[in-house]
Amino acid sequence: MEMKSFHGLSGQYVKKGPLLADKSISDTLLGKPVIIEDAGSDPRVQYPQAARQEGIASIASFPIVLKERIIGVLRLYTSIRCRFTGDDIEFLSALAMQSGIAIENAKMYEQAKANYEKSIASPSPNCVRDP
Repeated sequence: MEMKSFHGLSGQYVKKGPLLADKSISDTLLGKPVIIEDAGSDPRVQYPQAARQEGIASIASFPIVLKERIIGVLRLYTSIRCRFTGDDIEFLSALAMQSGIAIENAKMYEQAKANYEKSIASPSPNCVRDP
């Protein structure tokens, strides 16, 4: 896995090492939300010592799904141990789903923009620009 975006994490934590899909809360990549109440001791956390040093107590990890395909993971880190409620999990799952839609919309916008710019650069031979 490759980290594309983050907020509130130290540079040291971000550079701690590669995230291996099979060792970094892998059930999320199977489409399941994963809640970890104690990030410093849970075996599903790939870098528990780094999490403790960063002050990460709990982790909520959700798949970002686009057209029935998992395209990423949304993770929420807390500095205090949390027991996420069903409502929390439902809300964060919906947020991850909306993230997938936003990513798809951004990709479609970029594609439409590139197609438009290409058409302006080389118009159809049947089109003549007015002087």
